[in-house]
Amino acid sequence: MCNFIEYEKLRVVAHLFGIYALGYVGILIVAGLIFSYILLGNISSLITTDYGNVLLIKMIIVSMLLSLGAMNKFKIIPYLTINQNLGLKRLKNSIQIEIFCVLLILFFTSLLTTSLELPL
Repeated sequence: MCNFIEYEKLRVVAHLFGIYALGYVGILIVAGLIFSYILLGNISSLITTDYGNVLLIKMIIVSMLLSLGAMNKFKIIPYLTINQNLGLKRLKNSIQIEIFCVLLILFFTSLLTTSLELPL
C-alpha cells in the first residue's frame, strides 16, 4: 500500500483503517486484560512469576505498538497532505517498526503458550 502513487487514496485508506482499528484494538485490549487476570489470578503474579514477567514484557511491546499506531493516525497520516514524499517515507518506516513489534509479540506469545507454566 505504501508503494501507492495515489497519495489521496492512501490517506483515505489509512484513515479508515485507523477508525476501524480503534474499535477492534479496544476489544482486544479488554479481552486480553480479562484473560490475563483469569490466568494469573492476581496482579502480583505479573512480577513474581516467570509467566507474569514474560506477559508483562509482551504487554509493554503491545503498548509500544499501540503508540506507533496512534502516531500514524494522528501525525503521519495527516502529514501526507502536507508533504507527500516525506509522509510516505515516515509511514513506511513506522510500518516496518510495527512489523518488528508484531514479530516480538508473536515470539513472547509462543513462550507463554509452549515454554512457561501457568502460575496456578
